[in-house]
Amino acid sequence: MAEFNPWQVPMGRATEPALDAIGVRTMRAATAEDLVGSVGAAAALAYDADQQIAVLISQRMIGKKVW
Repeated sequence: MAEFNPWQVPMGRATEPALDAIGVRTMRAATAEDLVGSVGAAAALAYDADQQIAVLISQRMIGKKVW
């Protein structure tokens, strides 16, 4: 959404499969409420269960980049 660098689109699409391929679990956050819950759950999995985890933040939540 609103990405002005077209070369970043395929990279964004490849992020989750690439992390999955190396054994990193992913969670997605599309809203601020999602982010709070996802980061809390990810921290618990990382520290309590010794899991490798990444929280992927939606471009919709970040908004359009202005350079």
